[in-house]
Amino acid sequence: MSEESAPAWSGFWRRVGAFVVDTLLLGVVGYCVGMLFHDALASVAGPTRLIGLVVATLYFGVLSSRLGGSRTVGMRLLGLKVMSTGGRPLGLAVSLWRALVLVTPMMLNGMMVYIANEIAMTVLGVAFIVLVFGLGLAQIVLLLFNLPSRRLAHDLVSGAAVVRVSATETPAGVSRIAVGAAVGAILLALGAGVWAVAAGRSFAPQWIAELEPPRAAVAALPGVLEAGVRDSTTTFYGTDGQQTTRTLIVTAKVRALPKDPGPLVRQVGDAVAGAYRLRPGQKVRVNLTSGFDIGIASGWRSYAADYAPAVAAPAPVTPTKPAP
Repeated sequence: MSEESAPAWSGFWRRVGAFVVDTLLLGVVGYCVGMLFHDALASVAGPTRLIGLVVATLYFGVLSSRLGGSRTVGMRLLGLKVMSTGGRPLGLAVSLWRALVLVTPMMLNGMMVYIANEIAMTVLGVAFIVLVFGLGLAQIVLLLFNLPSRRLAHDLVSGAAVVRVSATETPAGVSRIAVGAAVGAILLALGAGVWAVAAGRSFAPQWIAELEPPRAAVAALPGVLEAGVRDSTTTFYGTDGQQTTRTLIVTAKVRALPKDPGPLVRQVGDAVAGAYRLRPGQKVRVNLTSGFDIGIASGWRSYAADYAPAVAAPAPVTPTKPAP
């Protein structure tokens, strides 16, 4: 069955257009929330993208259900609606589940989470790779090749489809090859995630053991909400030959940037120097950040400066009288 002979289906451009409209609208909502509650959001330590996950899930879930008329704002503008494969509107619980599968990869992409427990961090790393890359790739495969329905992963797991608003029933139309390829993409991401995490664990204990003390020292400073430390090596090639610079980059999230960031930069640098043995020639770069990222909107202010350890002043020399 082709798309021309089955006009009930949403089609590629209508569906993409509706999603773009909905995404832009969520961005506007997120921006307004960020401006109204900036100080409160900037004071939160932890993955604030979960706020965006909840907001986006409620937006798509409620509006796509029977309660919301089975149509998001983008769908209303482009003449689409959500139906079950039985031709009925979705219940609220099913629609929220559908929205969660849709939104999760977008909200997790770029989220930084640190857990001290190595096993928990390993499991979380694999889960992130599967959900962000595996499910994300599966969505693209289904959108392009699952003809004529173009039902995506969140449609398949909820028994739903996006159709024209004039449709009274949901015709059958799923490509088994496309669905199989989507499942293969998820399994491929799972395998890649397990391999990447397993490979990383071979050297992770060493750098975690080295960088955890300075990270913890910075995180314990008054006013610091979160801290991160990474060791960066940069090599420059020029006419004078090769030059390698090693820099310890320290990021500290604070509630608000001080008017004079210098003392705080010094405080952060001193905490690092007291908990980490700097290599000869190794620099320390301190990044102070303040702001929020709720997934659907973000706003940041930052200040960066190099830290120079204080050099003790030479002891005063007491003049001595010449011997008689």
